[in-house]
Amino acid sequence: MINRTNIKYLLTFLIVIVIAFTVWGVTGANASKPVGQKYYVSITIEPGDTLWSIAEENVSNEYKNIKEYIKEVRSINSLTTTDITAGRHLVIPRYTKE
Repeated sequence: MINRTNIKYLLTFLIVIVIAFTVWGVTGANASKPVGQKYYVSITIEPGDTLWSIAEENVSNEYKNIKEYIKEVRSINSLTTTDITAGRHLVIPRYTKE
């Protein structure tokens, strides 16, 4: 049988769930997305450069995952391996601060 006490507990539980999902949605949805606008630049690969070193130089705090950045660079440049050659050009993404 449903009484007022059970209804209060049920409503309190539902409100807590709604608040939790709202907070999670606001903070979690944008957690891994870069902030600002994305743009692309062409760079010349220097002797000793690796995709990892290029990523470390270009990954900002807004785009924290270096592996995802390397994956994106490989995709943009149609690279099937992580091997790159000095003197060639790469198109890499960058992000504005806002």
